Amino acid sequence: MNHYIIEKLESIEKMLKEQSLLKKEVLTSREAAIYLGLSLSYLYELVSLKKIPAYKPNGGKLYFKRKELYNWMLSKRKTSKYEMKEAVRQLSLTNGEESDCKSLDPGVPRFLTAAERINDEIKSDCKSLDPNTRRN
Repeated sequence: MNHYIIEKLESIEKMLKEQSLLKKEVLTSREAAIYLGLSLSYLYELVSLKKIPAYKPNGGKLYFKRKELYNWMLSKRKTSKYEMKEAVRQLSLTNGEESDCKSLDPGVPRFLTAAERINDEIKSDCKSLDPNTRRN
């Protein structure tokens, strides 16, 4: 019974510490690692590679702005295939083209870099819908 109570108290203490991080503007290395869900050593590696914003006043401890960490976590968003296909469709409609698979033929200029990455996949999807190219 005592063991259960101690576990619950530790769990509550951990949650309170994590919530207090959301109120602080500047975090220590340990707090930043908890906030990001990273190990302290990996956080130090990211700092040394200059992949994460950090401050080191007077060459001492590292500090981090919570808002900058939040922005860093949400950087380099990956676009979904659905979003890319929708962008191609919208661009086709904007340019007065039909929004079908024919507009993705290699002879038609492509306008979106993101769409280019999945152009082959979209074309193969279109081929699978074409009764003349279906394999049985």
